[in-house]
Amino acid sequence: MLDLILVILTVLSSFAVYYLGRRPPVRPPGPRGLPIVGNVLQMPRDYEWLRYAQWGVQYGVLQRVCPIVYLRLFTQNVYVLNSYHAAYEILDKHASRSADRPRAQLMVGELIGWNNGVAFSPGGPRHREYRKLLSSSLNTNAARRLSSLQQSSALELLRALLDSPQQLRDHIRASVGSNTVDIVFGEQISTPDFDYIALADDAHYKFALAAAPYRYAVDFFPPLKYVPYWFPGATFKRQARQWRAELEHLVVTPYNTVKERAARGVASPSYVANCINDSSADKLAVPKDHAIMWTAASLYTGGADTTIASILSLFLAMTLYPDVQRKGREEILSKIGTERLPTLDDKPSLPYIEAIVKELLRWNNIGPLGLPHRTTDTIVYQNYEIPPGSTVITNIWGMMHDENMYKDPFAFKPERFLGAAPEQDPTTIAFGFGRRVCPGLHLALQSLFINTALVLATMAIEPDGERPEVKFTSGAISQPEPFKCRVRSYSEAAKELILQE
Repeated sequence: MLDLILVILTVLSSFAVYYLGRRPPVRPPGPRGLPIVGNVLQMPRDYEWLRYAQWGVQYGVLQRVCPIVYLRLFTQNVYVLNSYHAAYEILDKHASRSADRPRAQLMVGELIGWNNGVAFSPGGPRHREYRKLLSSSLNTNAARRLSSLQQSSALELLRALLDSPQQLRDHIRASVGSNTVDIVFGEQISTPDFDYIALADDAHYKFALAAAPYRYAVDFFPPLKYVPYWFPGATFKRQARQWRAELEHLVVTPYNTVKERAARGVASPSYVANCINDSSADKLAVPKDHAIMWTAASLYTGGADTTIASILSLFLAMTLYPDVQRKGREEILSKIGTERLPTLDDKPSLPYIEAIVKELLRWNNIGPLGLPHRTTDTIVYQNYEIPPGSTVITNIWGMMHDENMYKDPFAFKPERFLGAAPEQDPTTIAFGFGRRVCPGLHLALQSLFINTALVLATMAIEPDGERPEVKFTSGAISQPEPFKCRVRSYSEAAKELILQE
């Protein structure tokens, strides 16, 4: 018995010496929190990136933005990255340790069900399977094969604007939505009882609300997920149950439609049909229904709303900056002429158009915070230690508007990416970091280039009355708030080109 007591005392003494002698981790600066709840009461409810950037300036030194701001939400460690260097060092160099998604975003992930999709899928075998499926359809070569579809979609938008330019926002949404459905499913999935684009728009609006980090109380205090649906005040549970049913209907129905057509040999070429055919051809393959249907839903989510937001930003920027619009048109006319419209093949000869695309990504990046990462192992940056299980938020908006990286960051200046000393390419920031980089970035850049080139080659854009105010929406996806502009064909020759094509 005495020996057992001595062993226990020895073990306890060893633990005491280890923990008492261990230097506590050095944490980055951040706002002082309260006991127990930490910084919960200081978390912004909307436009979170502005508050994070403000804290970056507040806790920075020598006119430099603080690269990391530390927050504590109950027992959750949260690290907000305000600098590109910090994001690169932490998320790119330690990609394998930071590829997971936080468990804390319970509302959008676990309760609504978006953790089945690509964006919120936990790191691991399933996520790797998703990325493998998507890479075959979204790599550079595969994306280029889809450029003709994107060209046709952009021309549809131009034709619609010739008829009713005052419905700009509706035309952009219809054009982009239709094009994305064609790419993903091969044809429009629409019946009197099921309109995919309308249902997807509604689901993505709700996704944007729920995906904002720590918007819901259950994200702060996970045990709330066990509250019954009928319990007073459990509105979020009833809301999540309804949104989950709508999401599953949106995901399963079009997949089953394409699968049935593929079985009959009448499915149009598409991402889903190609995946189904590849899976069927491999007799040893495990059925991939779940992976195919959820990557397809993620393709639409990641492709439609983000592209719509980018094209809206294009029209707003051209309304506000007529000199940029003029320079872009002059480059197209001088390099291509008036006998045809530009295509993706013209990209090498249109550097100013490409610079406009980059500035659109920087000026109002459509994913201001990206999506949070979760560390699975300790990561050390400078003298800061980020322990496993921490949430890492990338303040992409803050990086894009850091005066130490971009001069005059609130002005729209494509020239910043030209010349002998261009500023940081925003495509290395806008699409995320590490193993969570957006898999559709090549497709997105193609679409934005084609739309920008075709719009500037054919359309004149100007304010409708007063100069519009630059205002963008809050949420996981940010886009310009409604603004007024006049859109017309630049010339009769340009109009004829649109109609002929």
